[in-house]
Amino acid sequence: MLRIIKYFALSLLILLLAACKKYPENTLWFKNPKNIHPIDGFITKYEVDGVDSMDLLGTYYGTSQGLPKDIRESFFKTRLDRGDRGYETVFIHGNSGVSSSVDVQFSKNKKKIFLWIAATPSDYKKNFFFGKEWDILYLDKKGKLRIRTKENNKTYLMEIN
Repeated sequence: MLRIIKYFALSLLILLLAACKKYPENTLWFKNPKNIHPIDGFITKYEVDGVDSMDLLGTYYGTSQGLPKDIRESFFKTRLDRGDRGYETVFIHGNSGVSSSVDVQFSKNKKKIFLWIAATPSDYKKNFFFGKEWDILYLDKKGKLRIRTKENNKTYLMEIN
């Protein structure tokens, strides 16, 4: 009887831990995403309806003088802000010396992320991924982020690493 109770308790514990899974593709056990580096790295994948669209994304990027022509040269950097805001995220435009502040907001249940960039219209031909709410599929402490959104009957997938 004691053996049955132990197996039941172990099964219940495993089920409980599996239910705590925060995102579909990883667990991030009991971590608050606001307390880790939410975005850090280059855009390594951008798909529209499952089709690699990094080149298409690049056509909408950087028309201002001095900005790199290829979005693959630009990257996100999150650092600890010494003020009361916690972390600060910027989008660094390659080696141009230009960066844009990125506002990163998590939904109340921490399952979605909203990205907003403070940039002038001349910086971008099109608002290609900012100003949208994304479902978080994967997030880790090292800055890897995989997110997905739907707009105009299309599914967009972006990975930052």
